[in-house]
Amino acid sequence: MNRGDVFKILRVSLAVAFCFILVACDKPKSTRDPVQTEQAAEESQPPPQRYWGSIDGIDCTNIVGWAWDGGTPDVRAVVEFYDGTTLIGTVTADLFRDDLAKITDGKHSFTFPVPVSLKDGKSHQIQGKIVGTDFTFPPTPRTLMCPLAESKK
Repeated sequence: MNRGDVFKILRVSLAVAFCFILVACDKPKSTRDPVQTEQAAEESQPPPQRYWGSIDGIDCTNIVGWAWDGGTPDVRAVVEFYDGTTLIGTVTADLFRDDLAKITDGKHSFTFPVPVSLKDGKSHQIQGKIVGTDFTFPPTPRTLMCPLAESKK
């Protein structure tokens, strides 16, 4: 094999290698950018829940529960109570509770005294919500039926 043959083999080998690289690099690429795909997946997820709370108990004396705004965890939430669509009062969720201290500073519970107007022997649908939001407390509405108050007799 002479020098010319060696150059021909090298030239053909380089041409084949270049052609292989060209074909491999020229394959149609996915039109989906992995970063954009990941961002789109994150954007399609619902936002994390900001408001938390519940009505833990309701009787003819008090409505008790807790409310927490995860967006402003150190601010005490104000809770509105409704009988159907009628506002019956508000309370600030600022009482300490041991079980809440495991996830917050613990000062996010409330006790709302049941108004005398609901102590009429009739059924009332009670619902609570954090003021300025559409967050309503589960489980609501709750049915409350209290005997006629002494002051109403």
